[in-house]
This record gives sequence, C-alpha cells and structure tokens, in this order.
Amino acid sequence: MAFKMIPEKKKKGLCVAYRCGSKHTPKNRFCSKHNHRYQKYKNPYKYTFQQKRSRAIERGIEWNLTLDEFIEWCDENNYLAEKGKKANSASIDRKDPNKGYEKGNLQKLTLAQNSAKMHEDKKNECPF
Repeated sequence: MAFKMIPEKKKKGLCVAYRCGSKHTPKNRFCSKHNHRYQKYKNPYKYTFQQKRSRAIERGIEWNLTLDEFIEWCDENNYLAEKGKKANSASIDRKDPNKGYEKGNLQKLTLAQNSAKMHEDKKNECPF
C-alpha cells in the first residue's frame, strides 16, 4: 500500500495525507492519526515493537527485548504477516507468565489459544 501525500497542503498547515483536512503537528507534516499510519507503513517492525513494549509497561510486565531481538523473533515466526484481530491470527505469548518479555520466553500462539491459556491460568488462581 502506497502512502499518498499532497505536499502543497503543508504550506497551509494541513496534514499532507490524501483527503485529510486536519491540522498537522508542529514537528510533523501529518496529523497524529496519519503519523501513526505512516510510521506503521514505513517501519512495521519498529512500530509493532514500540506498541507491544508500551502495552507491556502499562500492564506492569518487564520488557527485556531489544529491537534487533524482536525483529529476529518476528522473522523466525512470521509474526508480522500472521498478526491480526481474528481468532486464528498470531499473537505473542510468554511461555512463563512469571517472567517478562525476554528472549527465550516468547512463543507464537493464535489469539484464541492465548485467550484460553489466560483464562486457564486465572481459573487455577481462583480460590473457589
């Protein structure tokens, strides 16, 4: 997918993405929505790495992977081509939930498998 831009819109302070009338950010030629899309298009590994890392930190889970280790794991497991939002799409799972995201503790599961595993772990913790 090509990212269609209209450069003359920048002079007017507008996002240069095709058919967008939003104002661009001061540091950027895109509005925030199109900046995220452009970063994802330009470097999908780095974009996915940053998304996964920030979400793990939000959840209080350690993230000990470098970008290079993440790219290597993605290539070995064909993760970027298979990830998505459907039940049979790929997701990243930690083999040992007590450890963080680190080399050797990652495995690829489908979203359905990962969800089932999470619910099974929570069922084992329930005192009732």
